[in-house]
Amino acid sequence: MKSSKWVPDLAQFPGTRYQALANAIESGIKSAQLKPDERLPTHRFLADALGVTVGTVTRGYAEAESRGLVYAVVGRGTFVRPLGTAPSAPAEGLIHGLRIDEPSSDVIDLSLNLPVTADKAADLAQAMGNLAQHPAEMNRLLCYQPEVGMAQHRRSLADWFSRSDWEINPDDTIIVQGAQHGILVTLMALTRPGDILLTEGLTYPGLTAITQQMKLETKGLPMDAEGIVPEALEAACQKYSPRLLYCIPVLQNPTTVVMSPARRAQVIDICKKYQVMILEDDIYAQLLSQAPAPMASMAPEAVIYVSSVSKTLSPGLRVGLVVAPPLWRDRIAAAVRASCWMTSPISVALVCEWIHSGLAATQLQQQRDEMYRRHTLAREILGDASYDACIPGFHIWLKLPETWRAGEFVREAAQRKILLKAAGVFAVGHFDAPHAVRIALSGASDMPSLQTALETLRTMLDDGPSLALSVV
Repeated sequence: MKSSKWVPDLAQFPGTRYQALANAIESGIKSAQLKPDERLPTHRFLADALGVTVGTVTRGYAEAESRGLVYAVVGRGTFVRPLGTAPSAPAEGLIHGLRIDEPSSDVIDLSLNLPVTADKAADLAQAMGNLAQHPAEMNRLLCYQPEVGMAQHRRSLADWFSRSDWEINPDDTIIVQGAQHGILVTLMALTRPGDILLTEGLTYPGLTAITQQMKLETKGLPMDAEGIVPEALEAACQKYSPRLLYCIPVLQNPTTVVMSPARRAQVIDICKKYQVMILEDDIYAQLLSQAPAPMASMAPEAVIYVSSVSKTLSPGLRVGLVVAPPLWRDRIAAAVRASCWMTSPISVALVCEWIHSGLAATQLQQQRDEMYRRHTLAREILGDASYDACIPGFHIWLKLPETWRAGEFVREAAQRKILLKAAGVFAVGHFDAPHAVRIALSGASDMPSLQTALETLRTMLDDGPSLALSVV
């Protein structure tokens, strides 16, 4: 089947160029301009016709796929999904929008930055048993609590997240349902629709999901080996008058960069100069045994700090904290109340029990030890491949040779039942995504699975794209 020569006028549709493309696809389907199962133009053809980058078309097609408008077939292209049909479930052969013939049980998912899978049933049972020995306290946990969290829980979490160079004041903390919720309530408190938010040009996709819902405009900033480029930050502050800067200073997602202390000071000075608050997402910092001092410790009046136990202890417990200056604490607490009333006291109590018993420290060290082993394996297999890493972070940032495009690499990996994320997933607004992929070493269920996946990726790097993918 030949590809369609359909070329929309993006000026007629709202949003960024990739969002406008997805909107144009939706309009074309509703108007019957695009027919069911029609193959859309190739990425290269449409990019040339529209005067945009191939990455923009890739993101536009991915957005349309997430809305259930189209489906992708490896080696063949992207097709219009017939109206009224639901996307296939992974078990039926559709994995991250890529169709494969076999069930998904054999797939090695290296696309998500999750803690290494471990059996924590005994640790959970021990904590629950300890809590159950205090019936009065257990019953109290079933009642409504202050939106900021119970005082003893805030003390425990403040102690857990404090460092030798920064002691968190429990009175400045607000307990939230993970860092994602912490980001949400902070933006609810500090911004309104139409405000501009600065961030790294490649960043955590969850931030984009929130800003789109809240109708905030994001501007991506270039980075170097030390973090956000100061000159670019100052130029953006002058041009856009932003409300907030969001950044991940430690084990940056996806580039793995750790912002140097000197660069942190520069960023803080610029933000103070232009009265821009900083939202510091420090969720990966505890993986490092000696992380740099948080930006919040350097300028507590100008920084709102967010972290959680999702990457170190358990994502399922949904426990995190926000540390905010007094000026903003009450507003953020009000946003917590509006969004969920309070974080589940029982979940928080379980985390605090792990902290007090020493199980939390043990689990954290187990994560570090396992990631050291996985990075060693990656170094042995990938060898001279160009990638960035910071041990013991969860992921590496693989820079692809010129023979590969990021989207093609991800598609062929999926065909071989290995899931990755291409750079375009992390790109903010019109920021140009490099030809790179994030590989979450922590995602494999065990070392043999990780070895199999890495050896397959190494072969792909050596062999280059298959003929089927090169002509799509």
